[in-house]
Amino acid sequence: MNLFQLPFLAYLDPTSGSLAFQMAIGGIVSAAAALRLYRAAVARFLRRCFRSGAR
Repeated sequence: MNLFQLPFLAYLDPTSGSLAFQMAIGGIVSAAAALRLYRAAVARFLRRCFRSGAR
């Protein structure tokens, strides 16, 4: 048996790539929506953390 010709017992149908693409786009959109919703709270937290003269 040749080391470079191992049999692969996996099959990726054509919709697998589409599903992965949709998941990636959904994750990006979800992260953007969460950032938009919590933008003020995150900015307030960072300002408080990095305020000059903070202890």
